Amino acid sequence: QSWHVDDGYPTFYEIVSRPPHSFDVLTAYFTHHVTHEMGPTLILPGSHMRNVSGKQLARYKNLEGQKSLAGPGGRIIFMHANLWHCGQGNLTDDFRFMFKIRFTPRVAQQRQFNYDDWDSDHIRNYFLRNNHTHILTGEALEVVADREAWWEFLCAS
Repeated sequence: QSWHVDDGYPTFYEIVSRPPHSFDVLTAYFTHHVTHEMGPTLILPGSHMRNVSGKQLARYKNLEGQKSLAGPGGRIIFMHANLWHCGQGNLTDDFRFMFKIRFTPRVAQQRQFNYDDWDSDHIRNYFLRNNHTHILTGEALEVVADREAWWEFLCAS
């Protein structure tokens, strides 16, 4: 399976930009044990902050920082609906599947958590430490400004 997102973006059309503060949650429920030979789902942490076209995304194969979701049955994974993910080939005769459910909030996701320290030195230092590269992939991206804007949106500053 090619890398893709489940946030309703067209797979084969140019993505100009994502909604500015998209906050849909994709839930993956693995009903049974999945080994690496059975073709686990791969995810790329932090990729939900990128704007790409479906064609560009589908051409990638292995990406630095990707994580395999192989493991025991009964797992529930919560991820951003724009997180890049793909299923790997099943090299066994065993059947595998998972359920995916997408949750879309009906209210703006602002000030929905304890934001007392949103402008603290700890948070400020986090953004300063990661202002030149993507924290998980090491790519130099415009993502840092997007991350800061998203954080400020969440805190309704």
